[in-house]
Amino acid sequence: IQALQTIIPADPPLPPLSLDLRVLGFTAVVAVAAGIFVGTVPAFRTSRPDLQGTLTAAGRGSTSGARKRRVQEVLVASQIALALVLLVCAGMLIRTGIEMQRSDMGFDPDNLLLFRISPPEVKYPETDSLRLMYAGLTEDLRALPGVAQVAAVSSPPLTGRNTRERYAPEGSTYDEKADWPVCSVRWADSHYFDAIDVAVVHGRGFSEVDVEGAPRVVVVSEALSTRHWADVNSVGKRIESIGEIWEVVGVVKDLHHYGPDSPPTPIIYFPTSQSQPREMAFLLRTSGVPEDLIPSVRATVLSIDPDQPIFEVTTMSERLRVEFEGYRIVADVNGVLGIVALIMAVVGVYGVMAYSMVQRTHETGIRVAFGATPRDIRRLMTRKGAPVSYTHLTL
Repeated sequence: IQALQTIIPADPPLPPLSLDLRVLGFTAVVAVAAGIFVGTVPAFRTSRPDLQGTLTAAGRGSTSGARKRRVQEVLVASQIALALVLLVCAGMLIRTGIEMQRSDMGFDPDNLLLFRISPPEVKYPETDSLRLMYAGLTEDLRALPGVAQVAAVSSPPLTGRNTRERYAPEGSTYDEKADWPVCSVRWADSHYFDAIDVAVVHGRGFSEVDVEGAPRVVVVSEALSTRHWADVNSVGKRIESIGEIWEVVGVVKDLHHYGPDSPPTPIIYFPTSQSQPREMAFLLRTSGVPEDLIPSVRATVLSIDPDQPIFEVTTMSERLRVEFEGYRIVADVNGVLGIVALIMAVVGVYGVMAYSMVQRTHETGIRVAFGATPRDIRRLMTRKGAPVSYTHLTL
C-alpha cells in the first residue's frame, strides 16, 4: 500500500489507501479453497492407485509421467500468460497516454498563464463600466515585461466550465423555442483566437469594428458549421440565440475543450464587445516561464481594483498535465501489478523445473556415470524446460 501511494499524486488529495477486509476475506477463502483442492485431488488419485502405471514409470525411473508433466506445464504457462496480459495492458495504457500527449488539442497550451476574476455587481452595475474595466486591465497586462499576448474568454479550454444555450440556425423550422438545439457558447474578445493560436479556417475572427451598435456577429466552430451547413459556406449565415440575431463572420478550428479524449464540441463564440459577461478568464501568452509573472499579474489587477482578487491561477500546461494524470496512475498501477505477477510466474516456473530436476537425480547420475559432462546435463535440462515456453506460446 505504501508503494502504491508513492505513485498517486498528493494533489488533488485522494482518500487514503487501506486494506479492505472484504478483499482480505475473499483472498483468504480463495487461498483455503485452493489448498483444499490441490490437496484433495492428489489424495483422491492416491486412494485409487494405478499399479501398472506406477510399475511402468518405476521401470523408467522416478520421472513423472508425460501427462503429469503436461498438466504442470499448462498451469505454469497459464500463470505466465495472465501475468503478461497485465504487462501488455499496462504497456497499452502507457502508449495511449503518450499518444494523447502528442495529440492536437486545437490550440497551443505552452507558455499560457490563466487566471479568473469576477467583479461584483455592486461595484460594476452597468455593462459599460464592466467592459471599461476589462479593457483597461487588458492593456495593463499587455504592457508587462515578458507578456506577448493577452486575451479574455468566459471559459477557457480544459477548465471544465461549460455554458450552453439554445439557438436556431438560419433555415430551421422549429415550432417552439423548446425544440431548438443546444450547444456550448463562449464569450471572447478580439485577441482570443490569436492568443491561444486557434486557426480561422473561414472568414475572420472578431475585430475592433465589432462594437456595440454595429451588426451582431458570432464565430462558430467547425463542428457546429458542419452540423448545419456541411455543403455550403457558413460565413454570412445567421443564428438566433440569447434573444438576438447574429451573423456568422468566421469559422475556427475545433478545440478539444474537455481533454484530448473528448470529441470536438460545437461552439458559438460571442464577442465581449457586444455581449459582456460578468466573470471572465484571462490568458497571457508569455515569452518565458508563465509562473514567474504571477506576482506581477496580481499587482496589476490590484492596481486597477484594490478589492478585486484573482483565482484559479494556473498554466494551461498544468491543466493538460492534470488531464493526463488519471491515465498515468492507471498505467503505473497496472505496471507494478504486472511486474509482481510476472515475478510470481517466474518463481512458479523455477519451482516446477527444480522439482522436475530433483526427480531426475538418478537419471542424471546414470548419465554422468556414462560420461556426460556438466555442460551436457545443463543442455539437456534446458531443452526439457523449453516445452513450458512452447506451451505458453500455443496458449
